[in-house]
Amino acid sequence: MVLNPLQLLCIPEFLRNLDPVPSVAYGMRAMTPHHDQAICRHFQEAAELIAQKWMPLIVHALRPGPQRYSELKHAVPKISDASLSERLKALEAASILERCVEPTTPVKVSYGLTPRGRELADVLNELQAWAERWTTETANV
Repeated sequence: MVLNPLQLLCIPEFLRNLDPVPSVAYGMRAMTPHHDQAICRHFQEAAELIAQKWMPLIVHALRPGPQRYSELKHAVPKISDASLSERLKALEAASILERCVEPTTPVKVSYGLTPRGRELADVLNELQAWAERWTTETANV
């Protein structure tokens, strides 16, 4: 089953509920080694990136193809302009999306997923499927 965009907002909430260290957001920076194995730094960085509010929805909105800022604003309900701008910059810095500027009058800017971003979108779809199974299994217990 596929979650709708509003349900994708719940993914960070699922991560928070699984957090063993409630005093730190999502516990990613404060996780201690489990069985003498530290969590991979790359995993931590990726988890921190996708755990930020709105990130899963933005990536989901870009799956069909490049979108202009106004289209993303419409696709991600209730996000402020400042938050959308900040998240787009963070995703661009992480090479998840690319910003394309068309030198027309007026200038047109669009955002699209990079190959790395498409891989992340696939991972988020798997996380979404897991969340659906987990929720169903928990409800049946």
